Amino acid sequence: MKKIIISISIILYAITSFAQIQGYVLDKNTNQPLPGCMVKIREINKAVLTDENGFFSFNSIPEGKFTLEFSYLGYDNAYKQVTYNHKTINIKLYLQPSPIKTDEVIVTGWVPTSQHTSAMKVDEINLNLTNQILPNVLHSLTTVPGVDIISKGLGIGTPVIRGLSRTNIVVLNNGFRLENYQFSENHPFFIDNVGTKKIEVIKGPSSLLYGSDAIGGVINILWEDPASINHVNADYSAQYNTNTRGIETNAGIKSSTEKMAWGVRVGYNINGDMQDGLGEQIKNTRFLMQDVKSFLILNNEESSHKFYYQYDRNKLGLCVKPALPLVNDNKMLPEAFYQDLSHIFIGNKNTFFFNKSLNLHANFSYEFNRRAIRIKKTQPAPIDMKLHNLNYDIYLTAENNRLTFVTGSQGWFVQNTNYGKSVFLPNYQSLNTSAFGLLHYIVSRRIHIITGLRYDFSAINLQPINDTTTSIISKTYNNLSGSIGGTFHISQHALLRFNSATAYRNPNSAELGELGIHAYRYELGNPGLRPQHSFENDLSLHIHSQKLIADLAVFHNVIKNYIFLAPTPDTASNGMEIYTYEQSNALLYGLETGIQAEITPNLTTKIIYSYIKTKDSLGRPLPLIPQNKLKAFLNLNIKHIGLFTNVTMQLNPVYAFAYPHPAPNEMPSNAYFLLNMSISSTLSIGKANHITMFINGYNLTNTVYSDHLSTLRQAGFYDMGRNISFGLRWNLDYTRK
Repeated sequence: MKKIIISISIILYAITSFAQIQGYVLDKNTNQPLPGCMVKIREINKAVLTDENGFFSFNSIPEGKFTLEFSYLGYDNAYKQVTYNHKTINIKLYLQPSPIKTDEVIVTGWVPTSQHTSAMKVDEINLNLTNQILPNVLHSLTTVPGVDIISKGLGIGTPVIRGLSRTNIVVLNNGFRLENYQFSENHPFFIDNVGTKKIEVIKGPSSLLYGSDAIGGVINILWEDPASINHVNADYSAQYNTNTRGIETNAGIKSSTEKMAWGVRVGYNINGDMQDGLGEQIKNTRFLMQDVKSFLILNNEESSHKFYYQYDRNKLGLCVKPALPLVNDNKMLPEAFYQDLSHIFIGNKNTFFFNKSLNLHANFSYEFNRRAIRIKKTQPAPIDMKLHNLNYDIYLTAENNRLTFVTGSQGWFVQNTNYGKSVFLPNYQSLNTSAFGLLHYIVSRRIHIITGLRYDFSAINLQPINDTTTSIISKTYNNLSGSIGGTFHISQHALLRFNSATAYRNPNSAELGELGIHAYRYELGNPGLRPQHSFENDLSLHIHSQKLIADLAVFHNVIKNYIFLAPTPDTASNGMEIYTYEQSNALLYGLETGIQAEITPNLTTKIIYSYIKTKDSLGRPLPLIPQNKLKAFLNLNIKHIGLFTNVTMQLNPVYAFAYPHPAPNEMPSNAYFLLNMSISSTLSIGKANHITMFINGYNLTNTVYSDHLSTLRQAGFYDMGRNISFGLRWNLDYTRK
């Protein structure tokens, strides 16, 4: 009997050991194999390349439901969902040649899914250093309709979604919530080009997975993928910017096996002061960014574990009026009136595969920020704050053929401590915990419904600021938010999306307890502020075919108790005008549209337009609202020119409409036109060695302009003039035998 049991065990082990997901990827028109096609399983971060016969295989796969993503240059992306239960799955997939990627797999959400089937609209930005016109990853957000940037030069940027910014937006670092003093447009997120592959944007409060305070939306900065299984990848890139004399470099190495993947990347980015269209120096816009990122992924047949580490050290010059008399040189490094920033991030994602329909996700992160303002580098920082942030995110996903259910809890603890002599933001601790549930139901092939409910409890305790008469501020909040939405597939190539959602945002620490000089005015918090309450409706139409993608979205957002900073008739003892936080009901509405089309197999075009209108309870526009803009992208791609492959040229004209009626205490903005361009090509040295060279041009007409969201004009400066960036990227791919 014992021998029989041992024999059966050996047979079962052999069956499960050799079971795999495998198949072939072929050209739909010619039926020829596609070697080098990337095949990914997003849920466990595994990727392979097809061989010369178009064959791929995955081994050591846990039991469960997975999304396979297929991507190949010059072909439309494809995806396939499979349910694996330790039996070999054979796939034959045909890719359609197309210069337009009509169907991307989106990650931001409860499970990876196709853009064409998701009930939640997610905009994607696939980053590529070779066609990134501005040397700042956040500026790439402006290629999405309805998204813009509040900027103080290239080093400091704050995203805006449908007119809302700062703490009305949740920013995620590879799925982990960031806490980064984001109450001010002068406080940048620690996000840059190093190791960043893609950005996903959700507009409006339609994602309950990331907090009820996502009134404006969610931005998820996604790290690079691991190397393909049994591959080692190494790369190095360098870029020079003529306008700022800037040098940006980064290098990385990564490797993967069936059960483990790892990677390390370092970056260095230094830029001097910008020059405007008149050739004038925009003082103290210089900056230095240094980064280290690493990851480790461990997979087995029951679970997947991912570990992330990031360290940043930034020095960002502040282009403000008090700094101008102290900046009389044209050096590269900031030496007066600059932010000295340090950032450490540690994240851990865990997925446990119980069976083919039930998974447990447990994610944890720790974040440390040090933000110091230095008047002179030889003097102690008068403002010196340290922020600690602990996050957890635990949830279950259950799926069957027609139903996906997600339930879990999310929370964070934040602590801020002052170490400098000047204090404007009090020491504080805040705690948030929540419970949520989401239901995605496939009513029929054409109709998908998604609905969710979330409960949040939060508490904040602010200590008195030294030498003042302020007292302890202690607040607790209870909020219930929900959403309902869905998709209706009008036809195979057209779908209609709708979403209605309510969300709450509690007053943050600055809005409640700020007291002192900040942004070179005297700012006063308001302990009597009430939570913001948003109710938004949006409707969108999405059309896609082999040669065309078109989107049209309209939105209407009513915010009760909208919080904003407003001037008062009073002045502080130092003579500065006092600003305080006030509340008013607000209305934001508008539309976004975009169309992408194939003109010829080598030539594509994309046009996007954004329109927004806002007003408070007195009928006045809200502050920091972007200009309406029209943008076009004309792309020419040639597969071969002599020794070069993938020769790509992009022309990008931008027109910003005038903004003649701004909010009180804002200046009106004139219309302006920019012309941008990029060219890149790849030189292959053998099968595994590639060098990509690129030239990017921004504001080629050297336009003298000020964007309405540029805070440089508060110091009397225009925005950046002509900039030519050129550089190269070297890639080496080694296959283990």
